[in-house]
Amino acid sequence: MRHLLLCFFLISFGLNGQHDTTHVLFVGNSLTYYHDMPGMLQAMLSEKGHPVRIHQSTVPGMSLRGHFTQMITALTDSTAFTRGKMAGELTGTENKLLERNWNVVILQTGTVEALIPESRNLSVSPAIARTKSYLGGPARIILFNTWASDTTYPLQFCQPGAIIHPSLRSRPYCSETLDNLARHTGAINSGYAKLAADNGVEKSNHGDLFLEMRNLHAEVGLFDDAFHPSPAGSFLNACEFYFLLTGEKAADLDFNGPVPSPKAALLKQVVDRYHEDGNRIRKNPN
Repeated sequence: MRHLLLCFFLISFGLNGQHDTTHVLFVGNSLTYYHDMPGMLQAMLSEKGHPVRIHQSTVPGMSLRGHFTQMITALTDSTAFTRGKMAGELTGTENKLLERNWNVVILQTGTVEALIPESRNLSVSPAIARTKSYLGGPARIILFNTWASDTTYPLQFCQPGAIIHPSLRSRPYCSETLDNLARHTGAINSGYAKLAADNGVEKSNHGDLFLEMRNLHAEVGLFDDAFHPSPAGSFLNACEFYFLLTGEKAADLDFNGPVPSPKAALLKQVVDRYHEDGNRIRKNPN
């Protein structure tokens, strides 16, 4: 059964009171918090004694821009009810960013926004700039490069101009037409790469990792629905962030979270091999 953990504002784990603690903040939505992925990451870090503390400001269905423009009026497990921010107000994420000098901030937005140029330029990039404006010192910023949905092809994603930005005309703005899973993943990765380059930040490699698993190990099952990760998908996400934060192999971890040991071992191996191979996916399992 799906285990959905809603974490708005802050959930933190362990390593209290250490002056040299690295503080990591996730800002995102359910693609981040599904199956308590940040909690899995914390368990991995704690197992190896890394002085890292994981925090979250995550809201269901919230775009990255919404974290800076929308005030939460009510929450359920799957829905956030919001209103526009008024002059002088700060959102929960803005308050969280001002709470301390963060060492690492990991930003996640809806995947469709990475696919549509107007959304990248007028919605996501300004939100990244806003994030930087709240940081009290140097911080490492990582974009959570999400994955292609479990869908059929061909398809094209569109958003109304008014949803993207008030300056746009009332017509749809769209991604390229996507003919297959590889092209879908490539377009997502390209969108995140452009955002990273334009804003001087890093990005993760989850798009590639999901693609390799789906091509070579589809039996593992990375999805709970068309978009959200299964426990195995969330574990894969945590393994990638473990590498990005530590540079260490996931295979050296005993922690398997909610994933059966053989599947967890495979997921760890795929992440480790991807980085050993210079961030290249494999075409065959050997």
